[in-house]
Amino acid sequence: MDDKYTYGLVITVVGMGGTLVSLWFITVVIALLKKLLPYREEQEKNGKETV
Repeated sequence: MDDKYTYGLVITVVGMGGTLVSLWFITVVIALLKKLLPYREEQEKNGKETV
């Protein structure tokens, strides 16, 4: 009976760990994209004025 609880605990830790690592990876990718492609407010203002 201990094997069932141990297996369940391992699956839970692996699942939650995998989820947190995935979210961290997405956060890193978004941060890198923000540095590579910064938001430029003046371009959006110019675009709205010409429309």
